[in-house]
Amino acid sequence: MEQAPIGKGGFDYFLGYKEDHPKYDPDNFMNARLEISGTSQGVKALARRVQKKLEQVKQSDGWNIPAYIAVTDFSKPLTYIKRK
Repeated sequence: MEQAPIGKGGFDYFLGYKEDHPKYDPDNFMNARLEISGTSQGVKALARRVQKKLEQVKQSDGWNIPAYIAVTDFSKPLTYIKRK
């Protein structure tokens, strides 16, 4: 995992394989995007936040790697994870 450049791509972190994993490629170690967020306003707010984050990561869709959206509702607690 590596922090994404702030303000670039609409996501927070790059995800990749560990160096000892068979799929690890030192020339292309960024295998997915991760956007994380949270709310404490209930399930309806959680669903809205997920949709907002899906729109946000569209700016980096041209990178052709999957995006994962993880939003936690801290009032439950409940986390929703969506793969795009």
